[in-house]
Parts: sequence; structure tokens; C-alpha cells
Amino acid sequence: MSTVIPFPTQVLDQALADDDQRQALRAMLRYLHREMSDTNLPTTAAAIALAMQALDHEWPE
Repeated sequence: MSTVIPFPTQVLDQALADDDQRQALRAMLRYLHREMSDTNLPTTAAAIALAMQALDHEWPE
């Protein structure tokens, strides 16, 4: 069983206002997605992929 802890959106909104922060978040998510895919954790990898899609949708490069 897993628990999802919501990320504080206020902090995320502030971080995403800065382009460098968005790039760092994208890089971190790509890294985590690759690691989760390599360790055979498909549910976690799928959740990270959704986060990357949401980031790209709201803040395109």
C-alpha cells in the first residue's frame, strides 16, 4: 500500500515562476523517471511521467 502526500502548490508556483527552477525540476523528473523505469517500479514511473506532462502543459519550454 502506498500513500500520496500532496506537494505544497504554493511552493511549486513560486519555483515555477523562475525559468532556472523549471529547468531543474524537469531534469530532476527525467532522472527520477529513468531510475524508476530501470528499477521496475512502473506505477511510480507513470506518476512521474504524468508530472512531467503537467509541467510541459502548463510551462512549455
